[in-house]
Amino acid sequence: MEPKDETPSWVHFDDRWIASGYPNTRFGSKGNYVLIAQDALNTLGYDTGGLDGIFGILTKNATIGYQNRNGLAEDGIIGPITWRKLMEDVVRKRCNFNYYIRIV
Repeated sequence: MEPKDETPSWVHFDDRWIASGYPNTRFGSKGNYVLIAQDALNTLGYDTGGLDGIFGILTKNATIGYQNRNGLAEDGIIGPITWRKLMEDVVRKRCNFNYYIRIV
C-alpha cells in the first residue's frame, strides 16, 4: 500500500462514458476501468486487496459488499447502475459534499 500522499485522489470523468455508462467490469476483467473501480471501492472502505487492475475474488467480494450495503443487485458485476452509485459516493466522500450529487 502506498503512502496516503501518493494515493490517487482523482476520479475519472469522461463525458462519452458517463452518458452511456462505464464498461461492465466483472470477475476476470483487466485494465484501467478495473483500477478505477478498485480505487473507488477502497476509498469507500471495501477492501479489494490493492490496486492491480485485475478483477479477482477480492474485488468481486468488495463489489458484492458495496452492492449489498447500497441496495443494488448483488451480482458482483460493476454495470451502469453500480458505476453511477459508486462514482457519486466517491465524489461525495472525496469532496466532502453534504448534499446529493447526481451524475447525468
